Amino acid sequence: MARGLAAKAPMAVFSAILAGTGYAIYYAHNQQREEKQQMRAGVIRDIKRDRMKQRELEQQQTQRQTNE
Repeated sequence: MARGLAAKAPMAVFSAILAGTGYAIYYAHNQQREEKQQMRAGVIRDIKRDRMKQRELEQQQTQRQTNE
């Protein structure tokens, strides 16, 4: 009986290492995808913020021109 378990031990260790490696790759991939989405959302927020500032400047210039 012990001989049967000893024969299967290398396969069990290999399977555990393979599963751990697979999970590490899966986790890293998901982490990178989430970071990429967050970075993209930050870029979009920056673009919107720049557009709003530009509109505010244009409105201020228009108001100055009408007041003069």
